[in-house]
Amino acid sequence: MLGVFPIDRAPVATVPSGAVVRIDTLSQRGATQQEDPVVFLGKYGVKPEEILSDVKELWAARAAQPRGERGGGGHILTGPIYVAGAEPGDTLAIEMLDIQTRVPYGINSTSSTSGIFSPSYPAGEGAGVPEMANTSHLIRTGLANGHAVAFFSDTIRVPMHPFFGTVAVAPEHPTVGQPGVRVDGLQTSGPPGAYGGNMDFRDLSAGSTLYLPVFHSGARFYVGDPHGGQ
Repeated sequence: MLGVFPIDRAPVATVPSGAVVRIDTLSQRGATQQEDPVVFLGKYGVKPEEILSDVKELWAARAAQPRGERGGGGHILTGPIYVAGAEPGDTLAIEMLDIQTRVPYGINSTSSTSGIFSPSYPAGEGAGVPEMANTSHLIRTGLANGHAVAFFSDTIRVPMHPFFGTVAVAPEHPTVGQPGVRVDGLQTSGPPGAYGGNMDFRDLSAGSTLYLPVFHSGARFYVGDPHGGQ
C-alpha cells in the first residue's frame, strides 16, 4: 500500500487477538523514485544483490500504474491486518517485540526547506540556512564493538535505534476537507490523527506498546516507514 489507509481494502492477513505477527516493511527511499532501484541505489555503491526483491517488485508495479492512480503519500505501508474480534469502541494494543533491519544501509535526505528548516516549523522561518537542493545520502550500517551503528562518517558512528515512523488503524470517516484527505473515504499517510499514522515517534521501538482506538471491525492495522534512528 502506497501512502493511504483504505477503510475497505481486503486484509493481507487475519489474526486472532494476542497473536504474534512478523511483518516485513519497506522504506520508500530507493523504492519510489523514477529510476530503477538497481540504477538509483547503484549510484551510491549498493550492489544489486543488496537490494531486496520486494523493493524491485514494488517499484515495477508502481511504475506500471498511471500517475493519477498512485497513492496519496510517499510512505510504503504493509496492511491492512485484520484482528478478529476487534470492533468499534475497542482499543488495539500493539506491542513492538523486536525490530530487525533487512539491509546494511539506509538513506537520509537533507534540504534547506524541509524538516526543522521548513517555513511552517516554528524555528524554521528566518533560520538563515543556505539554500540547497534536496539531496539523498546513503549511510552504511553494521557492527562496531558489538553494537549496531550507522557509519555517518569515518569518525562518527551513530547508535542504531530502529522504529516505525507510521503505525495506524483504518481511520473513522475520512472526508474531503480533513487534513490529508483528497478523496472521501481515503486518508493519506502524511498527517497523523486519532488513528495513529505518520507520527515519526522514535520511542515506538522494540519494547514499546502503542494503543489506538478501533473505528472499524478488525481494526485494520497498517505499519511502515521504517527508520534506523532519529
